[in-house]
Amino acid sequence: MRVRGLILPIAVMFGCPASKPVNPGKVGPRCLPDDQVKSLVVEPNRTTLAGPTFAFCLAERAGERYCFTADIETKTIALASPPTTAAGESRDHSIHKSNSSRIEPSAKGKGLTVCTADKATCHQLPIAAAHIGSKPMAVSEDATLVAIDTRNYRKNETPRTPGSLETWNAATGKKLASVKLRYGRDSSGQDLVSPRALGFLGHTVLAFTTPECALPCSVATLYSARGKYLGQLAADPTSASAYHFHDDLYVLHGAIGEFIVQDLATGKVVRKDTDDTDTTWDAIVTSDHIVRVVVPDQSIANAPRTPRVEVWGPDLKLVTEIAVPTCAATPAQ
Repeated sequence: MRVRGLILPIAVMFGCPASKPVNPGKVGPRCLPDDQVKSLVVEPNRTTLAGPTFAFCLAERAGERYCFTADIETKTIALASPPTTAAGESRDHSIHKSNSSRIEPSAKGKGLTVCTADKATCHQLPIAAAHIGSKPMAVSEDATLVAIDTRNYRKNETPRTPGSLETWNAATGKKLASVKLRYGRDSSGQDLVSPRALGFLGHTVLAFTTPECALPCSVATLYSARGKYLGQLAADPTSASAYHFHDDLYVLHGAIGEFIVQDLATGKVVRKDTDDTDTTWDAIVTSDHIVRVVVPDQSIANAPRTPRVEVWGPDLKLVTEIAVPTCAATPAQ
């Protein structure tokens, strides 16, 4: 379902010089030539939010860049220099590598040590390292929960073969649950022999496979810390990104442009917009709003063509929609 909002007028007017190549680090033309919109994509990991100022860049596949800042309070957009934060790695929200908490044999030689990424918080678990070996396991980002598949698999067994999920409270050293585990099947419906993986989003366990295929090609099953089956993740865990919104809500950015919000405490999908298969977008997600820049799929009939900035409130209502300024292209001399 596509939510339409009122396109607000742009308060700042721009001139529009002829489009010409620019250096990647320099500002491009002052507005988007309307004949270039079809070739634009959102430049990933270039969005920033400082107070009400949302900065972003759009890029042509040929390399030219258009950078703007949007004031989400005054609902205006202005020309800007490219954001200085190009550290894509620091903003990598990929589900399959979103958590850098760690689990390793205890230095004392007994049990396992579970730590947050910065090692500021560590806990000891009474589980022999030899008992775990190379079995799939995961640690929550706050290092309070551990999930382990304790089953021994034969080489020819597929994801349909039940695993054995153990969840542990790392802070208390107590086992929380021990249940049969089903990994998400390959999205083609086939039971391929693929590496198995466990992960966490918040305190929800993800169980999925990592097949070698064109994306998207994997499905994740969800389990609570107490071992309750919660359904499936609404996006491919091997290619999607996840941003924590508030409570147990997560924004999922699928590999083909999906915009999904899912409650991972219940498994319920509270918003799913998958119509724009060629849409590109990037977002900054805070506890009170989602600010995202969107370049719509140009192949959808009667759909808005103009790139836009959207602001979504904590209740997932569209609060503001601001069109990025465009102008007629100047014919080449």
